[in-house]
Amino acid sequence: MPQCECATKYYPEVLAPTMDGYKRAKRLFNKGKHPTFIGFDMFRKNAENGGCIIFTFNGVDCSTVIVNEKKNCLLALNVNPDHRGHGLGSSVVNYIKPTWARVIEFRVPWFENLDYVKIGTPKKGRKFITWVMVRKETMALAGRLRSIFEPKNNPR
Repeated sequence: MPQCECATKYYPEVLAPTMDGYKRAKRLFNKGKHPTFIGFDMFRKNAENGGCIIFTFNGVDCSTVIVNEKKNCLLALNVNPDHRGHGLGSSVVNYIKPTWARVIEFRVPWFENLDYVKIGTPKKGRKFITWVMVRKETMALAGRLRSIFEPKNNPR
C-alpha cells in the first residue's frame, strides 16, 4: 500500500452533537469495522463537550475519535482502511494527547508502542476485554500515587 501524507497534513474538525455529525462519524466507524457499537447517545454526550473529532486529508474523512473531554480519556479511535499503515492513527493520538485510553485487549500492544501503560485490572465488556491505559509520562507526575499503579510484586 503506498503511503500518503495523511499523517502529517490532516485537518481536524470538531463535530457538532447533531444527527448529521453522528452519521458522518458513524460512516467512518462502519467503514473501518470498529469492533464496538458507537451509539448516538455516546456520540452526543461527548460531542457536546467538543470530544468528537474527524480528521480529513484532501477533503476525505480519514479518521475519527471520541474523547471524554472532562476525563481526557480516549473512548474510540478508528482510521479509514485506505489510510491505515500510514502513521495516521499514531499521529492522531499524539495530536489529541489523551492522558487516559480505554483500550480493547488486542490493541494494547499498539498503545504500548505509543508509550501508554496498562493500569488496574482488565474489564470484561459485552464482547471484549478492555484495559484502562495511561500515558507513561503521567506516571512520573503521580508521585506517591504511582505505587497504586505498579504491580504488587515490585518492592519499594
